[in-house]
Amino acid sequence: MNVNFLSELLTLLLIAGVFLIICYAVIPNSKGVQNFIRRNQWLLHPNCVSRWRKYGGTPTTILFLFGVYFQIDWLTQASMRIFVFLAVSDVLDGMIARHCDLKTKEGKRLDAEADK
Repeated sequence: MNVNFLSELLTLLLIAGVFLIICYAVIPNSKGVQNFIRRNQWLLHPNCVSRWRKYGGTPTTILFLFGVYFQIDWLTQASMRIFVFLAVSDVLDGMIARHCDLKTKEGKRLDAEADK
């Protein structure tokens, strides 16, 4: 494996970890953030976030495979960034649903489908 690939992956994982730590500290305790999420449900509703994951996983995997097979570094790196974003959003959709009172039966189904 390429050293640049590993350093890029470790950097992305570090950024994702810091982002999640901040979210775990901010979303449950900040009414302002919770109100912002409720006001912008068209983009931040947990069901919308689950749809990002549900429909984003397959194209991201295809991009990654093309990037690796054809040795296109920017494509591989872009797909890794998208994948990390989708992985972080897996944690965020449940957190947003619980702390912003946006739980739905459809959301429970969507989350399970997106996890597959």
